[in-house]
Amino acid sequence: GGGNNIFGEDIRTILTELQDSEERTAYVVMDLIRPAVVPNYLIRPGKQPKLTATCCELGIFGVFVAEGDRVIRNEQAGHFMRTKDSSVADGGMAAGVTVADSPYLV
Repeated sequence: GGGNNIFGEDIRTILTELQDSEERTAYVVMDLIRPAVVPNYLIRPGKQPKLTATCCELGIFGVFVAEGDRVIRNEQAGHFMRTKDSSVADGGMAAGVTVADSPYLV
């Protein structure tokens, strides 16, 4: 999130513009993840809940500490889930696009 992602045909445009630039090496090209879309209510302060087509994003935090070739710590350290309107491509909680959520594992 955060507005720094580039999607669709904009990828080709940006990479073509930066073809001979060292700045091009700062980009990472990834496959687009297409999460399941489910109906859900987004609850926000001062707004009425509205049934919306949503998708969830689950982030897993990790810790990796090493000294040279010796790994001191490499483990999962937590998670964070957020839910957003499925029509929104980018943005986070600070931008008011997503809401905090919690996984319900069955």
